[in-house]
Amino acid sequence: MSDPEIDSTQISEDKAKELVDRYLHERYFDFEKISFNSVEMVSIQENPSYRIYGTVRVKSRSLLDRLIIDKKAYTYKFMVDMNALTGRVINYEFQ
Repeated sequence: MSDPEIDSTQISEDKAKELVDRYLHERYFDFEKISFNSVEMVSIQENPSYRIYGTVRVKSRSLLDRLIIDKKAYTYKFMVDMNALTGRVINYEFQ
């Protein structure tokens, strides 16, 4: 028996994470690493959507930066809303 919240036409959470990874790398080339923390199923304008939380680490600019500046300074949190039916990014933000 299938889960009533999961429609067979929806993309999987793993596919959503893969699409978010590709989306962020297409727009920002300086990301060294993208990590996903959690995925929630939400409804945005009556459409099933994934709200994906994670962190990105930006590449340091020089060897001196790597020695002096703490790695946390290069880490940012993000949130992405993605339509679970089409795989299109609806909204994203960095903190």
